[in-house]
Amino acid sequence: MKTFFKTQLINISVLLCSVLLIGCSDSDEQFQDLKSPSIIGVWETYKIEQVVIRQKAISFNPLKLDYSLSWFDITGPRTSFNKYEFRDDNKFNLYYGEVVALEGEWNRIDENTIVLNFGPSSEETIKTLTFYCDNTISMEYILPPGGKHQFQDSDFKVIEYFKRPSTVVCHEKINYKTNQ
Repeated sequence: MKTFFKTQLINISVLLCSVLLIGCSDSDEQFQDLKSPSIIGVWETYKIEQVVIRQKAISFNPLKLDYSLSWFDITGPRTSFNKYEFRDDNKFNLYYGEVVALEGEWNRIDENTIVLNFGPSSEETIKTLTFYCDNTISMEYILPPGGKHQFQDSDFKVIEYFKRPSTVVCHEKINYKTNQ
């Protein structure tokens, strides 16, 4: 009778250990997922900076205008109306207020880069992500230059800063291109 109980105790112990080991492996994977930054959810714009052409100087006799590229804060009073909603099925909506303005698909290239595809008739937009904390990100991308000027081959960069709704931005971790 003692050997029967010993055998049963050993069988139960082996079964319990295997269940615990399987459980540990799953929870480790979930813990690793929690560590990586997630784009999934709603993000509202709170600041936009852009490289623009600015007039530096005017000289007379002969008349000459001198221009340069510089960062400019283009945040407007309705900037916070713009919101992205990223879903885990790799679809997104871009809202203006509560209205869906655009929708499309997104793909994550690496930890800091996503590609947004706004539909079959548009080109893909590559946006570089920076996660500052769990509720604040920026997306940097390049606009094509408009018009004819000496900066035709320059990068007209835009940085949009986003936060999760009803959260406080972690400004201390961000080096803005312009003054706040």
